[in-house]
Amino acid sequence: MLAKSEHGITLTLSQTECYPGDLVELHAEMTRADYAEFELKLPKLAALHFVAQQQSPITYSKGIYWQNAVWIFQPLRAGSIEWIGIRAQVKQGEIENEYELPPLQLEVLSYANTEDAPTPEALPLDSEFKAAGQPSLWLYLLLTAGGLGILYYALRQQSKAAISECTPKASLTELQLSLKADTVPVALIEQLLAEPASTFSAELRMAMEAAVYKPQADPQALRTAIEKEAQS
Repeated sequence: MLAKSEHGITLTLSQTECYPGDLVELHAEMTRADYAEFELKLPKLAALHFVAQQQSPITYSKGIYWQNAVWIFQPLRAGSIEWIGIRAQVKQGEIENEYELPPLQLEVLSYANTEDAPTPEALPLDSEFKAAGQPSLWLYLLLTAGGLGILYYALRQQSKAAISECTPKASLTELQLSLKADTVPVALIEQLLAEPASTFSAELRMAMEAAVYKPQADPQALRTAIEKEAQS
């Protein structure tokens, strides 16, 4: 909305319709051929909250003096606001005059008017509904790859467990039977030594290692160590 006075002062609102809480700017501009300064006097309105003010310096261009000021307000409630009694004090040298400016009108709309529209909204098109309801192809691929990875890991762990259960564990009884035949089963002894759950004594372990790594193994000495281990 624009209100221009005969004294070269123009009032302009940044918008004539708004909602409570919106920022509304009031621009006051004076253009004159002779130098002058002005100060705007705004009546206080309970429906408006003052936010800020910005004053620009006087400029001179092409024979015209220009001065501008901006006031920022926020309307507090819905309704029609009429700005009456705005006055401008114009100072030209030692002469000061005060003039009343034309009124301004601001319509503050209510949010309730926009929430309950009398016309129902149109239903979405079938193509839009399908597009919104369908996940993307990349999502399908990602979920499929993740499921396959989990399945592969589970099958691999199950296969390891089955192989572990099917592999016969070596025992000292087997070793004793082999030693009675005066033979040193190196592979069987190495398997016993490699088992993490073995609880052999230090003496028996040394005897088993000697039977494996010494050039001439003594089956009788190893058999004696096993019998001693069984009795302890």
